[in-house]
Amino acid sequence: MTGTTVQVEPLDLPLTEPLVVSLERTPGPLTAAMCQFLTEMQETKGATVTPKELFSQICKKAVRFKGYQQQDSQELLRYLLDGMRAEEIQRISVGIVKTLKDSAMKMEEEELKKKVKEYERKRAVPNFVDRIFGGELTSTIMCEECRS
Repeated sequence: MTGTTVQVEPLDLPLTEPLVVSLERTPGPLTAAMCQFLTEMQETKGATVTPKELFSQICKKAVRFKGYQQQDSQELLRYLLDGMRAEEIQRISVGIVKTLKDSAMKMEEEELKKKVKEYERKRAVPNFVDRIFGGELTSTIMCEECRS
């Protein structure tokens, strides 16, 4: 997963080229554990797989899961996805900083940090968790009498 590049949409003008960011850092420990677990599942073909390392990494992020007590699976999934998302955003943010530092536009350190925060705030930073699991929740409210 190292050496990957991602395109980050520009903040300013729609006609500006996207920022091509090289991700040189390895994924975070939670993401790496998830990749290892999925690889093991695929390679074992029906044999038993124990997600011990994945569970250990989740417990480091959310201590409430230590002790093997009964927990809500939806809550565990939320911690897993939120943790992987945070690791990936951090990884991409480091890549954006490096790309902006290497680019022709030289910026002060403070200005550089503001620019990266702006990318994050405007959700211009693509991450695999949002692309796979992201979406919009919509609801429709209808009047029972007039049906509008």
